[in-house]
This record gives sequence, C-alpha cells and structure tokens, in this order.
Amino acid sequence: MFRPEPFRCDVKEGRASAVVTPHGELDLETVEEARAALRSVSTKPSVTLDLRRLSFIDSTGLRLILEIDAHARQDGFNFFVVRGKHDIQRVFEITGTGNHLAFIDAPEDLEPPT
Repeated sequence: MFRPEPFRCDVKEGRASAVVTPHGELDLETVEEARAALRSVSTKPSVTLDLRRLSFIDSTGLRLILEIDAHARQDGFNFFVVRGKHDIQRVFEITGTGNHLAFIDAPEDLEPPT
C-alpha cells in the first residue's frame, strides 16, 4: 500500500528573502500548515514558494497560492513560485491560473550573478 510522504513545510530565511518548500500533499488537510509557513515570512521583500517537493495539490492548495499572490501584490512584496513536477503544473494549466503567477525554475534563478 502506498503511503504519501508526511506533509511538512521547510522555511529558509535570508535577510531580504525566504523560500518555503512544502513536501507531500498540499490539500484541505494540510493547507493551514502551508498558510502559516507562508504568512510567517510575508514581511520579507521577496518570498518564494518551491513546489518541486509536492506530490499532489488540490483546489485548496491552489487557492492558497492565489491568496498569497494577491497578498503580495497588495502589500508590495515579491512572490515567486518554483515550478513543480508535471502533475503539479498541470493544475495551473487546467485552471488557467498559471499566467497570473511569477513562475521560475529554481530559487537560484533570483540570485544576482557574482
């Protein structure tokens, strides 16, 4: 029997940015944990949500991402989303929400060259 990875959110904070990486399934059961992690860093000028470790996302997870994006636009912080696996990205394609978010391939894409 398949058991999904237990849900958790890793948060990595820098001086002016933060990366939140949810692991497992982002759904009705786990969305509040993800919301708390994202809100805990929403005072940073730049917040990145890394979807590469997600195995599943439902409409509540999608709604959370859109809420945080709207919050970022209102409060003036940058919000980026690292593309997830094909099945995760398919949710954004099917719902037509992919064009409304700032997708990147990796958090390192935001770092200035040295």
